[in-house]
Amino acid sequence: MIEKSYVDLDEDENVILMLSSEGQEDSGTVEISSMMVTQKRRPPSCMVSVNNKNIKFLADYGSPFTLINVTDFKDIDNMVVHESRINLNAYGGKCVEVVGKFEANLKFEGKCAVGMLYVVKEGVNILGWEEQGELGIILDPNHADMVFIKKY
Repeated sequence: MIEKSYVDLDEDENVILMLSSEGQEDSGTVEISSMMVTQKRRPPSCMVSVNNKNIKFLADYGSPFTLINVTDFKDIDNMVVHESRINLNAYGGKCVEVVGKFEANLKFEGKCAVGMLYVVKEGVNILGWEEQGELGIILDPNHADMVFIKKY
């Protein structure tokens, strides 16, 4: 029987071991039939200016909403959060606690847009697909690191 086993080397690499346990049950040893080191793909992220404050966002083409956590929201000067009755669930079903919402000026590599951002109690900042489109952010599917390229 051949099994795949994943071992983390560090935050940038994975080791995939192909293990074979055929005929070795009595000895308690496992033969490693092959080993492959692969680079982990980091989620695509970018720095977006939110009312002139640079904030790091995860680019999520599956999200219709742009989310910012309370900690980063507090770093933006002169912003008032307004009530929001939206209920959000993260991938996997976990409830995301929404504190409120605000409208902000967004800027990425010279392109500007106005977007609605939802303030969440905790978690990663997420740039939704609508704001990505307005800022001209698209992912290059041919690049291993999923770098951003500008839409012209």
